[in-house]
Amino acid sequence: MEAIEAGVHVVADKPFAPNAQAARTAAGIIASAQGNYAGFYTGFARAVRGAGPGPVPAADGIRTLVLDAARRSAVENAVIAL
Repeated sequence: MEAIEAGVHVVADKPFAPNAQAARTAAGIIASAQGNYAGFYTGFARAVRGAGPGPVPAADGIRTLVLDAARRSAVENAVIAL
């Protein structure tokens, strides 16, 4: 519990990066599966060249910005401009 309060997530007694995606369950915090970074960057390169859509829809990016701002607002007890 102390590690979680300090901002360090623990899974099976091993810490992982606090910025890693995680899901909270009744059993605790569980790290998400490893991402497909090669596929992401391949898709990104295609999108930059105009040969296909971006690997992440813009709406997902906006949702992430809003969620990050909400978390930061709660931590800092401040209004966060988007």
